Amino acid sequence: MSRRDLEERTRSVWRAARYASVGLEFGISVVVGYFVGHWLEDKFGFAPWGAVGGISLGFAAGVMTLVRAAKQAERDAERDG
Repeated sequence: MSRRDLEERTRSVWRAARYASVGLEFGISVVVGYFVGHWLEDKFGFAPWGAVGGISLGFAAGVMTLVRAAKQAERDAERDG
């Protein structure tokens, strides 16, 4: 195996890992949003809107992560030809 083949394989593995982690990041964003919203409910007493707002913000953060990953994938595809 040549050095170039090894570099290409390594690059492919890192890209796959980066894109595979997007789903995990999305889920973590929603869960963290829920817990922050739930904490705000307990602190200020405006249930259930804290959890709903937190989940919504977490979902929005997850969508932003997906969009960024899609843009990066597009740039990678253009660069690789």
